[in-house]
Amino acid sequence: MSVLSRCAGLPLVVAALAVFCVAAQAADPAQAKKGHVLSLGGQGKGGGKLLTRNELRECLAQEVRVKAMSEEAVTLQRAIDTDKSEIAKHAEELKLALETLDRTSKEAVDAFNAKGAEQERRIDAYNERLPAFNAKVEAMQGERAAFVTNCADRPYDEGDYFAIKRGK
Repeated sequence: MSVLSRCAGLPLVVAALAVFCVAAQAADPAQAKKGHVLSLGGQGKGGGKLLTRNELRECLAQEVRVKAMSEEAVTLQRAIDTDKSEIAKHAEELKLALETLDRTSKEAVDAFNAKGAEQERRIDAYNERLPAFNAKVEAMQGERAAFVTNCADRPYDEGDYFAIKRGK
């Protein structure tokens, strides 16, 4: 048997598979119109109702906001940590300076008191930044919780995703 005669039935098999795939798609008209179904969040398989294009657009925007807020919180946390370590360093320096302070010298006492006043200003500035930082963290956590509730692991159509990316 030649190679050609062995492959003669191959187009029929391919045609039969194509007809089967078209028939399977036609059985579910919602899927026939849709592309691949994916989900946001990467937490697992998507569940629940398929996101509409507008819902997906809002979820993508919310995901960007959560990421930006998280990055801002990390940056602020680093600055606060730096301030805290500087305050601790200066406190240790003041403690050492107090041990060797010449209390009989008015200039030395005044210089030490000025350093102590500067340390108090640092602490006050640090404490004033904390409520604003905590409010930003709470807002970020609220936005993240809303994203998880409304968007994470919700299925969406891949075609809608690419349409949004193209500005439609």
